[in-house]
Amino acid sequence: MKRPGNLIIGGGVTGLAAGITSGLQVFEAESVPGGICSSYYLAPGGGRRLFEAPEDGEAYRFEIGGGHWIFGGDPTVLRFIESLGAVKSYKRRSSVFFSKTGLYVPYPIQNNLSYLGKGIAAKAISEIINAPSGTPRTMAEWLEMSFGRTLTEMFFAPFHDLYTAGLWTKIAPQDAYKSPVNISLAVNGAIDKTPPAVGYNVTYVYPKKGLNVLSLKMAERCGVNYGKRAARIKTDKKEIQFSDGTGAKYDNLVSTLPLNKAIQMAGIRIDEKP
Repeated sequence: MKRPGNLIIGGGVTGLAAGITSGLQVFEAESVPGGICSSYYLAPGGGRRLFEAPEDGEAYRFEIGGGHWIFGGDPTVLRFIESLGAVKSYKRRSSVFFSKTGLYVPYPIQNNLSYLGKGIAAKAISEIINAPSGTPRTMAEWLEMSFGRTLTEMFFAPFHDLYTAGLWTKIAPQDAYKSPVNISLAVNGAIDKTPPAVGYNVTYVYPKKGLNVLSLKMAERCGVNYGKRAARIKTDKKEIQFSDGTGAKYDNLVSTLPLNKAIQMAGIRIDEKP
């Protein structure tokens, strides 16, 4: 078996981006690129998935992994995406809904405290300003140290308990940019001043022809080997076995598969819980 050098497994957006950047060969399990960040079409009355919209436009479009939106305003990333096809830009308008009171509070809640009433707003501001110092060990600790107990109990705790499947009290804090803390904006929002929109998802773009076209255009810029589902990774021999009976040797392997799946394929046993 010829050793081809360095390889990438997984032809989702991450694997495709790595392939474009590095020039390495990408091995993808499916017959199309994109992974969970892709689209497909179904014509009315038809049961076969189409990975391009029919010419007459008579088809329903679905997302394989649910709704994936391309957030942010990184100029380099946006220029790259726009070079692959036309996109449409959207401005996000969202609110936090408190079902028990029927109250809607514009997002982000920490910058719109006036909606919660003067008493809660004053208490929340005091807790944010007088936040304890130190290094939080978990996401739960970071949230309370950043926003105080009042906002944590009202919103951040129940939200992140669902968002992390109950792991927010155990996992390390991450993605601080998703919950920005700005005392000046919080104070302004507590005294009825309309704060500016902040956060990573204030605006987002979506390819007009669907995520599948974005993935296909990315795949055209790198070498993708389809139908190569990784079944086993022999780290001692630096070899991958695919489910079709073929294999490939490597010097270095870039895996964009879920970490637990890659560990399982490699036969690595760990004591830590996933």
